[in-house]
Amino acid sequence: MTISFILNGEDMIHTAESHQSLLSVMQQHFTLAQSHAPCEKTYCQRCLILLDNKLMLACRVPFFMVRRKEVITLEGWKLTEEYRLLKNHMEKSSVVFCPSCTDLRLFTYHSCGEALAIGEPWELQRLMSDIPCRCGTMEEVTQALETYGDKRGGNHVGKK
Repeated sequence: MTISFILNGEDMIHTAESHQSLLSVMQQHFTLAQSHAPCEKTYCQRCLILLDNKLMLACRVPFFMVRRKEVITLEGWKLTEEYRLLKNHMEKSSVVFCPSCTDLRLFTYHSCGEALAIGEPWELQRLMSDIPCRCGTMEEVTQALETYGDKRGGNHVGKK
């Protein structure tokens, strides 16, 4: 099956078997280090993507689901100004994560920005509980994200 989609801002057309996961297609055909996730069973969370701005695991997304949609990987997001601003703010707020999960956590926080902006902190708690690492505390992160939103004129993480 041939699918057209957007991957990290670039138009793509790719042919793959309908039963393949997006992760397996990315591993086989695209040079994205993030796509070489070790578990392929949802545990490690290293294959997180935004599929039309919804956080998902590429190992659980059938390739056919990306038809005419936008896929943003962690690697693609790390090239944005939003990434740089959020990372700098967290560092200035003294929120410390272990080196192996820093970018993954920032990507996760970015994805739930709309929920935080409208007062749904439970979404952040749910997403944090999905990441196996336990570095950083909920209180530190919540406070840092609130001040980040305030500094950006009320636009919380991820909110356009």
